[in-house]
Amino acid sequence: MKIKMKKRAFIIIFVILIAGFIIYKSFTIYQRLKTPFQNQTVKVDSITNNRLKIAAKESTGIKIDTSIIMKTGNNNNIKLSKILEHPPKLIFVFEDKSCEKCIDIELETLNKFTSVIGEKNIIYISSFENTKKHLKFEKKKGIKIYNIAENHLGLPVENSEYPFLFLVDTNYLSQAVSPSAGLALNIRPLYLSISLHQYFTKRVSLK
Repeated sequence: MKIKMKKRAFIIIFVILIAGFIIYKSFTIYQRLKTPFQNQTVKVDSITNNRLKIAAKESTGIKIDTSIIMKTGNNNNIKLSKILEHPPKLIFVFEDKSCEKCIDIELETLNKFTSVIGEKNIIYISSFENTKKHLKFEKKKGIKIYNIAENHLGLPVENSEYPFLFLVDTNYLSQAVSPSAGLALNIRPLYLSISLHQYFTKRVSLK
């Protein structure tokens, strides 16, 4: 009996230590990479905010269809499976015509995380009306963007007019879905820090 109790106590202490370590590392990354505009937020009414939270929850754990064909800025076809090679991947989905403040804040925040997570691990997906707009936006922001038909990933949160972030895990399931509006945007750096540590620890140096 005493052996079992000791074993149980050891497991509890071990779990607490691991949880503490994750929180510590996440907060360390957060402090180092947090943006000067971290307290800014794109405010929405409570009804919209609740709707976004529900949509985010419903969008979690969905298998991503990697057979989807997307377009590069040069109008070349590319399979999503090619883009999502060697997951996990952090993905930002947006429409160039909606919530410009959301897009700008997210892109600037993600730019700070690129140096830690690696450029190849952050994917940008949008739905431009034509190639000219696609190329112009890529050049202006200095990032590579993949064009996709609206609502084509099959995530309920795509029905929102707001951009959103989510992770694709090693099983190609959507995780940590977070709209870029309301309360979510206010904690974006912390969200990214925790997500980065949880999904990319083995792939990047956290020093």
